[in-house]
Amino acid sequence: MSDEMKRLKEENRLLKKSEKTLRSQQEYLMAILNSIADPICIKDSKHNWVLVNDMFCAVAGQDREELIGKSDYEFFRKKRPMYSGRWMKRCCKPGVKT
Repeated sequence: MSDEMKRLKEENRLLKKSEKTLRSQQEYLMAILNSIADPICIKDSKHNWVLVNDMFCAVAGQDREELIGKSDYEFFRKKRPMYSGRWMKRCCKPGVKT
């Protein structure tokens, strides 16, 4: 077996190990979030939901898959048109009191 093939096999082994560790950590995080009785969402820099707990899904009345990728504005605009992008940016900016 060539050195290049050995290197690729080792890289592949390390990648699989990293993926397994990441999956385990994600499952652990979800278990922690789901043990909290309050609705919780985690957003990206564009204010889209990237992670929601079971209570958030229950309150929203939708499956997790339907919520991931949406924003507060997209979800609530029909119910609460007062949500605006400017307000969301202000309230979610670190160090800003609302």
